[in-house]
Amino acid sequence: MATSLSLAKNNNSKIKIGVHWKDLHGKYSNSPRLPKLIELDHVSAVLAQKTTTFFSSYFHFKSIPLSTYISNICAEWAVDEPDHYSLRFDDTHKFVTEENRHLIPTGQVFYLSYSYTYEAQDIIKLLISSDQNQRSKAIDRLKLASVDETFAIDFIERNGLNLLIQLMNEKNNRFTHQLLIDLDNFSPIVLLLFSDEFFVYTPNLLRSIYQIMTNQHVVNWDKFDYVQNILDKLIPLINGPVYLHSSVICPTMMILHSILTSGSRHSQRVLQEIRAKSLFEYCGKLYDSETQYYALSLINLLMSKGDQAIRTSVVKLMSDSTLCSCFKELVQAIISCNTNNEEISVGIELMVHSVKRVSLPSLDLSRTLSQQLCRLQRYYLNETYSNSMTKSANRHDAKSIEMINEIRKCAYDSNSVAAHFITSPNHQHDLNNNVNNTDTVRRSEALQRNYERLGFQDTKEPIKDFQLVPPGVLSLENLNYFCTNEKNDFIRFVLENSCKTIENQCPLIRSAIVVTKILCELFRIGIDPAEDQQIEHYFLLFYTIPSFFEQCFVRCTSLFNKTWKEMRAKQSDFDIVVPVIKEQIFNSLSDVTLNTNDLKNTAIKKVLPSYSPSMVLTPLSPVSSTMHILTSAVSPITRRFTFEYFCDRLNFYNYKEISKISDESELEREKGVMKLPVVETLKEHLRPHVESLTRQARLRTMKKGQIFMTYENRTGVKKIKNRLMHWQLFENEKGVQCSEVGGTLTKDSRDSNNTINATLMKTMILIENIKDVQCNVDRSNVHDRTPKINRHSNSHVTIAISIHNDLNYTLYAENDYDMYCWSDGFNILLNRQMESFYAKEDMESLLNLQCQLQMLELEGSLITISEQPLTKPSRLPPPRH
Repeated sequence: MATSLSLAKNNNSKIKIGVHWKDLHGKYSNSPRLPKLIELDHVSAVLAQKTTTFFSSYFHFKSIPLSTYISNICAEWAVDEPDHYSLRFDDTHKFVTEENRHLIPTGQVFYLSYSYTYEAQDIIKLLISSDQNQRSKAIDRLKLASVDETFAIDFIERNGLNLLIQLMNEKNNRFTHQLLIDLDNFSPIVLLLFSDEFFVYTPNLLRSIYQIMTNQHVVNWDKFDYVQNILDKLIPLINGPVYLHSSVICPTMMILHSILTSGSRHSQRVLQEIRAKSLFEYCGKLYDSETQYYALSLINLLMSKGDQAIRTSVVKLMSDSTLCSCFKELVQAIISCNTNNEEISVGIELMVHSVKRVSLPSLDLSRTLSQQLCRLQRYYLNETYSNSMTKSANRHDAKSIEMINEIRKCAYDSNSVAAHFITSPNHQHDLNNNVNNTDTVRRSEALQRNYERLGFQDTKEPIKDFQLVPPGVLSLENLNYFCTNEKNDFIRFVLENSCKTIENQCPLIRSAIVVTKILCELFRIGIDPAEDQQIEHYFLLFYTIPSFFEQCFVRCTSLFNKTWKEMRAKQSDFDIVVPVIKEQIFNSLSDVTLNTNDLKNTAIKKVLPSYSPSMVLTPLSPVSSTMHILTSAVSPITRRFTFEYFCDRLNFYNYKEISKISDESELEREKGVMKLPVVETLKEHLRPHVESLTRQARLRTMKKGQIFMTYENRTGVKKIKNRLMHWQLFENEKGVQCSEVGGTLTKDSRDSNNTINATLMKTMILIENIKDVQCNVDRSNVHDRTPKINRHSNSHVTIAISIHNDLNYTLYAENDYDMYCWSDGFNILLNRQMESFYAKEDMESLLNLQCQLQMLELEGSLITISEQPLTKPSRLPPPRH
């Protein structure tokens, strides 16, 4: 009932909206119509009627239908036939209906237009006319109306979509037919002479077809005729030698994208006939971000749905530095957009269509572009490295044997003939005919020592180390790149470990295999990305420099050697070092992100001061001066997408930093577990027991005894005594004994574990005679009265004990913990609560420990001690008779 009351109250609410006149149909153009501000019921009349039906005894209202508001507006503006009109959103051009009027916010602006039913009927009437101008006007109206789902469904039910497809296939349509007669026989200049109407008519027609199809409940291209004829016209637009304007190309690619994603039977034709090279060109800087997005989406669909030949052709195009430069420019534009979220317009004169305005993508669209680029890079990595990753090394593979020889020669510069003898036993007979058997044995032993020092597991047949899949032969290829292209770093790695024993050396081969496997896992090599999967932004790094995967391998392998030294690891600790390396690489890659909120991360503020990356931003156009201002300063986001920044992050996340992060994350995890409701209930159950244990610990401390500098005085008596006294609680907890200690106060004499020497006098204080116990009593006046007394260094750490016979004792403790420990003990003896900070801290720590033990038992991870056989006693008891 409460929910119904709330709903009915909202039904009575009114919102204010603005309505203005927009002459889209060429009628009433001479009549001035001033904008209106009206109040509209927020909830539809249908819902209001249902509400009053169920709760008519409580509420008596009826929401005014939209037709009444529209009739009043038409009457005031002198517009005939108000039943044919409806309100439409001024920004999205969608129609207002009784079903969606509750979504209207206050202050929204609308304009009066035909209703979606009459609009669909009137547009179809104009499309079937023979007047070309009427058709063009109908297509312009259709472009605005087709964004509405209700209109799209009604338009399809009236067979409007088939009508649009027929218009695309008219043989006498001169602005499509003339363009597509034979593109190869026309120069671009001649082509522009008869394609003006094409650019006016065709873009709106294509976009209308796409919007109507996507606004259906289920997109199904197979139930419509003439789709093959449409593809006959759209695919040449994409593959044509003249790259058309974005207004034509973008809706064309949108339709092809819809056909591919819907699983239509026409998908295979699109995959086979569309040229990937043309799609690469449309990713360039001359096209807007929407065109670039759909071009990238189509390339990704070619990689995901195409056969091996199609994927191979795309990979070959991506390896072409000239064609792939458009991706690098696109990455720079995305980074610039996130750096300065402002639209920058650049005037570019195009040969195809006069002058267009090119702008950086909006922030949301730049994120979708980055996701498409990252997805494309995932496909590229899979096609490039997955075969090597899943291929096991073969002892008869001459290429693999040659790479192993090259690695050994680069490290030790030995004779390659003997190396070939070790790795290729088939040539052993030929070698024995040329060299002495003794020399062969010596060389064999020397080579085995070299392989052992390089980190090979099998020194007799080193190629067996690369038979594990993954990473298979890929790790050997990376090592070959390491020793060939980064020879200085490779030799440095070998020399740093050459002076160590085998046990302390960082194994080069074994670490390289592990690093390759980690990179394959982080880069998801061999796993195709899902369509709805969010991909990490660090895949954009692959577009910034060539051979990023191999360069990353080199830096991470050097990092393995560096972390090995920091951890002082040995061969037996290899499996302990591997998770640390994986965490270092993962954290470094995670810092490469487009999220501006991560700029406040403390780790980013700790970048090495020597870091000075080169300028990576380039203008979108050679004639653009606006982009030069943008590239004049390198922003923090721009710095992230450089290989130098990634290397700096690897150096930042050293073993000490990784250990710190690991400890903090474990502490946060434990805190989160301890705040769970079930754990809180367990704590309340264990709290009495833990409090009892803490009380017993305090009393045990008092029973052990401790030496305090003690001041004794009586009320009304000026005489003050100060002595070193040993205070100790009796075992029966009925009283406290304080014993005077002879000698001077030294650090050793204050230790409670020392033997009490030269006891002069003992005093017993019964607990029942203690009146009050207080901490931190100011004794400054006492100090002034006893200038000859050696004052305690921590004079503020005191315990004041008041006795019923007006005798007061003041105990000076060494620290806060001792003071509160004894004060808690006296409070326990006096049947009071322990109020000190240390008591609460000890109870909380003990409570968490008890909870963790209980949870271990609940998980079944019981701590068991292996049973040990009882030792035979040296002396047996005498036998009984």
